[in-house]
Amino acid sequence: MSNLMSFSNRWHSASELKQGDNCYAVSTTLSREYKILLSGNIFSEDSDLLETVVDTDSAMVIYTPTVNTLYGEAIRRKFSQLKGGERVSFFELAVTEKNKEIEMSLEVCRLAKEINFPRNGQIIAVGGGVCLDVVGFAASIYRRGVKCIKVPTTFIGMIDAAVGIKNGINYEGKKSVLGSFYPAEYTFVCPGFLNTLAVEHLKAGFAEAIKIAIIKDATLFGKLVNVSTHMNEEKLQSAIGWEVVDRSVAGMLMELSENLYELDSYQRYVDFGHTFSPHIESATNYKVSHGEAVAIDIALSAVISAQRNLLAWDTCQVIIDTLKSAGLSVTVPAEVETVALYESLAAIVAHRAGALNLVIPVTIGTVAYIEHWCELSCGQLQQAVTYLESHDD
Repeated sequence: MSNLMSFSNRWHSASELKQGDNCYAVSTTLSREYKILLSGNIFSEDSDLLETVVDTDSAMVIYTPTVNTLYGEAIRRKFSQLKGGERVSFFELAVTEKNKEIEMSLEVCRLAKEINFPRNGQIIAVGGGVCLDVVGFAASIYRRGVKCIKVPTTFIGMIDAAVGIKNGINYEGKKSVLGSFYPAEYTFVCPGFLNTLAVEHLKAGFAEAIKIAIIKDATLFGKLVNVSTHMNEEKLQSAIGWEVVDRSVAGMLMELSENLYELDSYQRYVDFGHTFSPHIESATNYKVSHGEAVAIDIALSAVISAQRNLLAWDTCQVIIDTLKSAGLSVTVPAEVETVALYESLAAIVAHRAGALNLVIPVTIGTVAYIEHWCELSCGQLQQAVTYLESHDD
């Protein structure tokens, strides 16, 4: 990934007022540029990236307890070395998928208000995808929007949550019902953080990388196959590991950039793995993590495609085996009833403006859609669930 710091940061709008008889019309454009930079640890003593982007006159840092334990001292020391760094405020926020609710984002707003955080300030979020969503949503609503910098510390955060511009918040037991389209000013992807990442979080990110590989990048898929069996030991701390992160980020950005605000269409290839997974997460009270649920969703979608003779069965099995080789389960948890899983698609159809748009693989690198809910029966879904159970060895 090339150095993006040479790009100027442009956030501006332009409007035009038109007036007719008893009628006014305002046309407006909003231009924003956000940057994702792959780098070494930005909190190391030899990195000067923070100096180029942080305004220490009006900055606050929010990190999770895990980040504070592992890196808190280094983070605070790094900011203390910046000119005016003593003015930066630090807060620890214990966020989980279970409490990723509006109250947590409002807590960020409360902390900002407590220090009289200004409208031109920067909220810097350091943590996993949940932390980035909660803080990103808070940044989008505090004083109608303040700047945000995201530093993901998990695999899934690096290639998914921090790459797009959506900030999703759960509401009344439903996944990501609330949220905003609000880009971070900068995102720093530092694969070195993966060296201390727990195995379950590493596996969760692997599922999102597989998603990108299947929808558009057969080369990435081959590299994931190569690293899957020893990923937990090496933590992607190798040239091929960093390339996996880079290609995953690039693939995600290429897909998102074609319809960033989801205004042109509700058909998105990056929704692969995200049709059945929301219900699997919530039905298990988030015992199954987002990435783990995505892996199950990918496996279900692959089997459904093979059952329709769109995907070759041997390719379907390669997908399943690759997920399993990374330590991911591909079977629907026992507490998730197939009928309830099928009925949960009503919420997906509502979210996608009346269409199911289930993404299914055709080959490694190409996908198709099952556009309408009526094209998929509960019986067909049950057959896919049963197939995965019977082949879980």
